[in-house]
Amino acid sequence: PLYLPLLLGLGINQLSMSPLCILRIKKMLRAITFSESHGIVKALDQFKTGVEMENFMKHEMKKRFPEEFVSMNE
Repeated sequence: PLYLPLLLGLGINQLSMSPLCILRIKKMLRAITFSESHGIVKALDQFKTGVEMENFMKHEMKKRFPEEFVSMNE
């Protein structure tokens, strides 16, 4: 779920996942637009390391989906 907007922004339109994740992912898909996902991809361009990108994604997802990412450490 953490990288869902990144995958969407890169144009990935087919996902494979555990059946237990489907409802959670569907909820997230309904709450984010392609334009928002594309903006996240553009924002990730400014970072130099994977750690910086991961921290940005954690921050974005906590902001957008606080109930889904409450236990995520930064």
